[in-house]
Amino acid sequence: MNNFDPTAIENAFIDAIYNGGVSQNVFPNRPRSSERDLADFVVCHINGTIRDRGALGECTFFVALFAKNVNNMKNGAKLSAMQTKLKALPVEFDNIVIRPYTFTPNGDIPSDAGYHTRVFYINAFIKIA
Repeated sequence: MNNFDPTAIENAFIDAIYNGGVSQNVFPNRPRSSERDLADFVVCHINGTIRDRGALGECTFFVALFAKNVNNMKNGAKLSAMQTKLKALPVEFDNIVIRPYTFTPNGDIPSDAGYHTRVFYINAFIKIA
């Protein structure tokens, strides 16, 4: 049985998103108080538990890409660029190896906070060595 540290894995993924240039604003929870001032930001955290599969661990990361609207219209170019950078993240960082992971986009919708942002929800299914 492995002893996976969810906080260490979550922090490593957050650092990879930041260092990969997806956004300079990455949070484990949604920052409602500062959302109106940010042009873009990412919220990501482990969704559920880390399943022990013997030599590997598996978990799902919830990732939400937020981009402020431009001229009251969805900033599709920004959301697309963020998603492209997210898909290009390295598979090894901070002594954590993440085996091939897949992203399942759930579409983009208006943010419910009323700050004229759009959000693109993604589930990242990962394996941890």
